[in-house]
Amino acid sequence: MQKFYKYILLVVLVGCYLASWWIDVVDFGYSHTSEWWTRFSYMFFHGSWWHLLFNGFAMYAFLKVMGQETVFSEGFLLLSALIGGVLGTFGSEYALPTIGISGSVFFLLGMRAYYYRELNWVRSVVAILCAQLITPFFSMVNVKVHSLCFIYGIGYIFLISNIKKYLRRKKNEKTMETYQTLH
Repeated sequence: MQKFYKYILLVVLVGCYLASWWIDVVDFGYSHTSEWWTRFSYMFFHGSWWHLLFNGFAMYAFLKVMGQETVFSEGFLLLSALIGGVLGTFGSEYALPTIGISGSVFFLLGMRAYYYRELNWVRSVVAILCAQLITPFFSMVNVKVHSLCFIYGIGYIFLISNIKKYLRRKKNEKTMETYQTLH
């Protein structure tokens, strides 16, 4: 079942996009005046099929790659990304509603940027972040949610890494104590 999380997400995204032909997606986007539940629902609605295609592909690719590269399951990564997408909404409100799952993608980007520092990867991340500086001049993309989610992704994996190191150190200390008492 675990391997199917990303496919289920893609089906939900496409389903919400198809539903948006009959409903107004603005009602599901978050803004400074929207209902509390829109901080979650905004991720599943997209303004155009290009928007959906790009965000869906990015989310799928990150979940697949990170699921193969890390010890984290795709389900854990997806849940983390969705939580990060909700957290990114606080402090990134605009008058116009924000929609799309790109905040969650940037959360995963931040998680991956913490661990991987190969030259080509660093260049790619820098290019994406520089594009965030230029984007507001050409479109209505919510750069704040992207930036906050990226930073939260780095902080999240930093916390997990330090907790794992602490637990590993405690386990090693306990093992040493046990070894010393036996010998």
